[in-house]
Amino acid sequence: MLSTMHCRVPRARTPGSKNSRREVEQTIAALKFQIEKFNYGASYADDHFEQLNQAANQYLGLLYRSLFAPLEGFVRHHRLIVIPHGALHYVPFHALLNRGGYLIDQFEISYAPSATVLKLCRKLAKQFEISN
Repeated sequence: MLSTMHCRVPRARTPGSKNSRREVEQTIAALKFQIEKFNYGASYADDHFEQLNQAANQYLGLLYRSLFAPLEGFVRHHRLIVIPHGALHYVPFHALLNRGGYLIDQFEISYAPSATVLKLCRKLAKQFEISN
């Protein structure tokens, strides 16, 4: 689910999309593999930084094109709430990369574990505002 203050898009499904669920999951796994290489130690990361960074950015760009680009036309504001499902919990949406840079530089991005939790948090925030 992608939600902004005035836009709600229930699931990223694009007719005729070339990016199947399996392809997205494979891209997520490849990104995780690249990120885990930073755990090999500071020396390894320093010696291979350019290659590691380039590979990670490649997968972040692929995920942007698969997951966010089809929805971008629906986004009317700079505030996004991402509620991931399944393998999408591993996607760093704030780090997805397009020609303009990382999404965090273009949008205010926050996450919620579920729509139910988001609804509860909003309800509690309203109750708090009313009581003060």
